[in-house]
Amino acid sequence: MTRTLSNACAAATVRRRRVAVLMGVFATAVAGPALAQDAESCVAAHTEGQTLREQGKWVEAREAFVKCAVESCPSVVSEECAGLLRSVDKSLPTVVFQARDKNGATLSVKVTRAGAPFLDKLPATAVPLNPGLHELTFRASDGTTIKKSISAVEGQKNQLITVDLVPKSLETPKPPTEAPDESTSGGIPPLAYALGGLAIVGLGSFTYFSLSGKSDQSDLESSCAPGCPPDDYDRMQQKFVIADVSLAVALVAGGAAAWLALGSGKDAERVGVYAVPAGAAASLRGSF
Repeated sequence: MTRTLSNACAAATVRRRRVAVLMGVFATAVAGPALAQDAESCVAAHTEGQTLREQGKWVEAREAFVKCAVESCPSVVSEECAGLLRSVDKSLPTVVFQARDKNGATLSVKVTRAGAPFLDKLPATAVPLNPGLHELTFRASDGTTIKKSISAVEGQKNQLITVDLVPKSLETPKPPTEAPDESTSGGIPPLAYALGGLAIVGLGSFTYFSLSGKSDQSDLESSCAPGCPPDDYDRMQQKFVIADVSLAVALVAGGAAAWLALGSGKDAERVGVYAVPAGAAASLRGSF
């Protein structure tokens, strides 16, 4: 309700001002045709300025009020436009642009706004902007560009906007990207897979020879024990030895593969598994 009354009062004020302006124009028209023609353009500028201000185009509205605030316009029009001009100037945001290169020196740049030309060069004075968000593109003489979003706030004056552009000739080249060293990249080293395969083979060998030895032992116990031929006992014993060696190799290889997979691949070359006459042995060195 309050806002509706406020809008109604504002609209009534504008209507009263326009009526007063029209009365002044009518009085001028009575004075002479030439003055009436000038008065028409003054009233047109006055009306255009108010329309533009209501649309948020304060920069354009200011230009219209400047046209009708001159002495050549009817006094009632010029006084009204002068008051509106002061009101717009008070609230119109302004910004000061500064473009710098890599060393902080001032650059000469062109500015476009929403793809349209805006400034051929950066002025030393403040630049008025309509309130709101502005998408600006700054382009240096060597083609280097940078985009920047600027928020112009009503009543804010001389807002400093600094843009740092590094010309292409001064850009520091990026060092080439080196391929990561697989031995230190933290991935599973190939030796871990090899040891894992060796562990699987060892388990298979252990299973086969242990079952085969058990079968021979059962046959000897049921057929000729305790007077079986020595060669039969030797073959059975050999199978048990091979089974023990296979199990040892599987355990050591599997443990080494797990350590390499969970640890760092850089110590892969420090792991070794080898067979000895009495069974199997392994070497494992590293830091924990």
